[in-house]
Amino acid sequence: MAAATLNYLDASIESSLRRNGKLKLRRDLDGSDTGVEGVVFERRTVELLDGRIAGCTLARHGFELRDRPLVDPALDFLSAEPVVAEYYADCTALVQ
Repeated sequence: MAAATLNYLDASIESSLRRNGKLKLRRDLDGSDTGVEGVVFERRTVELLDGRIAGCTLARHGFELRDRPLVDPALDFLSAEPVVAEYYADCTALVQ
C-alpha cells in the first residue's frame, strides 16, 4: 500500500446526481477542464492498493483489472479525437 492525497467533494457541498445550478465545471473544446464554480474540495490522505498485485475482483472491490492490449498501440492519448473515436469504443466493447 502507498499513501496518496486525493480531493473529495467537501461535506458542506450539497450532493446531487442531477443538475442543481450550484456546481459548475467548464470544459474547453477538447474536453479538458478549464475551471470550476461552487466546488469545495476536502483533501484526504488515503492508502492506495495496487490492484495489479492484490487481485481485485468485481464482486469484492467493485472493479477488476483485465489484461487487454490496446487495439492501436500507437494511440496518442494527448489527442482527443482518436481517444474518443477509438479508445472509448474499445472500452465500451470490453465492458459489454
